[in-house]
Amino acid sequence: MPTRQLVSWLAAGLVAAGCGGSSGAPGSPGGTSPEAGPVPTGTPGSDSGTPPPPTPDGAAPVEAGPPPPPSSAVLGAIDLRTGGRHASDLVFDVQGSDPTGQTTELHVRLLDASNNPVAAFDTNWNGVADSAEQRLHFDGSTLGKKTFTQTVTLTGLYRNFPAVASAVVSLSDINGALSTSLQATLTEQAVAALGAGCDVTEIMSRCAEGLACGGTPPTCLAGVAPSLTQVAYYGGGSQSTEIFVGADPDEDLQTLVLQFLDAHGSPISVDLSGDGVSTPVSSYLLDARSGVGQSFVFQNNPAAGFASLVPEILVTPEDVMGRKGTSVTVTVAPQVIRPAGQACDAYGINGCATGTVCSPRIVGAANTCSSVATLQSTVCKAAPQVATAGLLAAWGQASGVSLWDPPSGCAVATAVGRPESVVLLTLPKPVGTLTVSTAAPETDFDTVLYILPGCAVSTSSALGCADDSPNQGFASTVKLTDVAAGTYTIVVDSAGPQGGHFGLTVTTQ
Repeated sequence: MPTRQLVSWLAAGLVAAGCGGSSGAPGSPGGTSPEAGPVPTGTPGSDSGTPPPPTPDGAAPVEAGPPPPPSSAVLGAIDLRTGGRHASDLVFDVQGSDPTGQTTELHVRLLDASNNPVAAFDTNWNGVADSAEQRLHFDGSTLGKKTFTQTVTLTGLYRNFPAVASAVVSLSDINGALSTSLQATLTEQAVAALGAGCDVTEIMSRCAEGLACGGTPPTCLAGVAPSLTQVAYYGGGSQSTEIFVGADPDEDLQTLVLQFLDAHGSPISVDLSGDGVSTPVSSYLLDARSGVGQSFVFQNNPAAGFASLVPEILVTPEDVMGRKGTSVTVTVAPQVIRPAGQACDAYGINGCATGTVCSPRIVGAANTCSSVATLQSTVCKAAPQVATAGLLAAWGQASGVSLWDPPSGCAVATAVGRPESVVLLTLPKPVGTLTVSTAAPETDFDTVLYILPGCAVSTSSALGCADDSPNQGFASTVKLTDVAAGTYTIVVDSAGPQGGHFGLTVTTQ
C-alpha cells in the first residue's frame, strides 16, 4: 500500500447539529438575549452599574464597593434531572418569583452522593474543570418577569461527571445577589425497553440504547444503522473541507470512519504527523458522539496539503451498537459557487459568490445567496445596546450566518465563516479606557472578540481584536484607550465552527 507524508494533520472544525438543536446548527444571524439595554457610562462601582474589568488571572471580576444586598427573589421549586437521548445532560427545572423582575440566572453547587463537591465547571476557560460552583444563565429570558418557570440545560455534563447526585441552587439577579438556596436530588430518566411506550421529548423516559422512539403512540422501536444522505469533499492546496450530512433515527451515532484512497479508489496510507517517524495510517475516526437529534451534519477541515495526498475518501457511519451504514465514496473537487440571488444549501456544500452569503442558512428554508453588506446593515440596526446595569453588558449566542471575519492576524487562518453575535455600544462622550471581555462564567466556547467603528463592513478597520487573551484560556479581552464618543459594533466571533453561549462585560473609565 503506498505511503504519503503530510506536513501536519488537523481534524479540526468538527460540527455536530441535530434537529432543532442549539449545538451549532445552521440558522439565522446570531443574536444576543434581551438582557441588553442603553449605553453604559461612568466607572466601575459608579451608579451606572458598569461591571469592573476581569482580574489579571482571568478569574471572575472583583466587585467595587460593597457586595450586593440579598436578592428579594424566591426559589419556589427546583428539580434536577438527567436529559437527552443518552442521559448525558443535566437539566434544572425552576419555578421562581422576583418582585423586581431582575432574576436572570442560577447559582449552583454540584455535589456527589456524600455531599462532597464535584468540580465540573471550567472557570478559567482553559478546558479543565476546576470548580463545583458556577453562575448559569437560563435557557430563555426571565428578565422583567415577576414569576417564571424556566430551565437550565448543561449539555453533556452528566456524561463527563456522572458522580453528580445533587445540587444546591439559588436564584441570581443581574447584580449577582442570591436568593435563599434549595438542594435538589438528581432524578434519572426511566429507560424503556423494546415495544414499551416512550417520551419523544426524552424528559420522563428514553429508549434503551440501540432503540428509537417513534410511531403513534410513541413506542421504542428496533434500531437501524445511521445513514449518509450527502457528502462533500472540496478544496485543495492550502485548504480543504469535508461535509457529512445524514440521518440517525436512534440518535446513537458514534463515529464516522474515513478511509484514504488514491485517484483510482485504492487504499493508501498517510503519515498524519508529518514527522517521517510515526506509523502511517490508512483511515481516521471522527468522533461523532456530540451529534444531537435524528439528523446530523459534520464539517472537518484537514490540514493544508491533505487533499493533494488523499484525492478520495470512503466514509462509513457507525453507531454505538456497532451497526454500520452504507459507505459513500467522494472525490475532492472544487466547491460549486452560486451567484447572487441563486438558491444555496444550508450545509455549505455549495458556496456563494464573493460579497454574498447563504442566508438565512436554515435547513428547509428558501436559502439564497444574499449581499453581505445588506445583511450587515440589517443586523446592526437590529442589534441591542449593551446593558447599563448588572454584572453583564450582554448575554447571547454566537450562531447562524457569518457576516464578519476576524481581522487578519488576530486569529488562526481557519477562523473564517464562523458564527458570530453582535451588540452595539454608544459612548455619549470620550472615555480614557474601554475594556470589553468575554471572560465571564456564561462563556462556553472559544471566542474571538473585536470592536468596529460604527457598522463597518470590513474588519480591517477594527479598533482592537483579541483571541485567547493571556491567563483567560479561550476567553478574550480587548482594551482600548482614548476612545472617541460614538457608536461601536462589538462582534463576538467563534474560533471554531460551532459557536456557543457567551457573557460580555464592558467597562469604561
